[in-house]
Amino acid sequence: MKNYILNLIIYKSILHINVDAPFTTFEQAWEMLNWIASKGVTYFAFNGKINQCEEFHGFYSDYCPACGKPKVRTFTRSVGYYTPIDTWSTDRAAEFQLRKWMPLNEKGANA
Repeated sequence: MKNYILNLIIYKSILHINVDAPFTTFEQAWEMLNWIASKGVTYFAFNGKINQCEEFHGFYSDYCPACGKPKVRTFTRSVGYYTPIDTWSTDRAAEFQLRKWMPLNEKGANA
């Protein structure tokens, strides 16, 4: 993942890193934060996707761990805060489809 990120930030001052799940440990998040800062990135954000089932539980997989129901809505950051993607404009929703999501916990921060 670090090589991919490095290629993206060479000429950019703001970096949005889309991760598919939360960091598993504080150390994992701290290592990634420090690595990004060491490359001269002044502003950056980690973006995640939070899913919701019809019972309004929040979770990161396709099925709710509390009730077993499938996701019916997905939230992520658009302009500074999390909003449901089904409320976005057509152009913003098209941009969401172009986002690449890093498999943070499958390969780890050093992928």
